[in-house]
Amino acid sequence: VPRGGSRVEIPKTEFTVQ
Repeated sequence: VPRGGSRVEIPKTEFTVQ
């Protein structure tokens, strides 16, 4: 899990929420 953010995983897409 990236610092200062949460890891979000959805179908065919992955990104981090800061």
